[in-house]
Amino acid sequence: MSGDGLLLDTNVVILTLGGNELLAGHMESKRLFVSIVTEMECLSYPFRERKDEMVVREFMRRCTVLGIEERIKEEAIVIRRNHGLKLPDAVIAATALVLGVPMLTADKGFLRLRNELVVDLFEP
Repeated sequence: MSGDGLLLDTNVVILTLGGNELLAGHMESKRLFVSIVTEMECLSYPFRERKDEMVVREFMRRCTVLGIEERIKEEAIVIRRNHGLKLPDAVIAATALVLGVPMLTADKGFLRLRNELVVDLFEP
């Protein structure tokens, strides 16, 4: 995978949609990827208004959404077993690992994967 891609963790998507301009700037001119888990987490929020859901859906259309293929499934199992991450987080991290792109997150818990994965930590 080329060096211009980023896999976005769920918290980064939420912060960006909440108006964080620093994050939005960090994503500029990057190819954006999200795990299907991130898409599901973002869209399962109980929106007060339909337009809020549409904003999330529009953002997801700008990203390449990746399902859980066999390689991602196997890596997620290893990550969960070895690092004790919650299964959704393990799937998200495994997606970045299989893609070969850095993972942009605001969750310091992913730093334990730094030996296996490039973790780009955003500290709001």
